[in-house]
Amino acid sequence: MAERWTADQAGAACKTKHRPNGVLGATYRRYVQLLGAPDAVGRDTETGAKVYDAEAVMKWHAGRPGQGARTDLNRRE
Repeated sequence: MAERWTADQAGAACKTKHRPNGVLGATYRRYVQLLGAPDAVGRDTETGAKVYDAEAVMKWHAGRPGQGARTDLNRRE
């Protein structure tokens, strides 16, 4: 079975130069709503907290553009 993380654990994995400890779980949940971060894949049976696929979170975070990236521009080929 794939590793599952809570929102706090998923947020902690979203480390950047300016956020070396990652982000809060609430911030990660906003990433899901606004930035297309991987959504919950179920709930923890003991606590009822939503859980996220760890591999999907890491893959999504690795593909995010860095600070200052001009994502509003179209690339010319």
